Amino acid sequence: MIKIYVEGKSDKIFLDLLCKNLKIDEFETIPIGGNNLSSSDLKSIKEDISDMRIEKICIIF
Repeated sequence: MIKIYVEGKSDKIFLDLLCKNLKIDEFETIPIGGNNLSSSDLKSIKEDISDMRIEKICIIF
């Protein structure tokens, strides 16, 4: 599983299409808030880092 955190909805749509065209089967794109990460965003990212099922985590701003 690859998780990709992105800044906005348009980035999410673009990366969803890109991953599907590259035939990446197990991915999830997650939009996170604007210019500032909230504490809930950071908590979610920290939980994902410790999750052994997730191979890679990308944060794109």
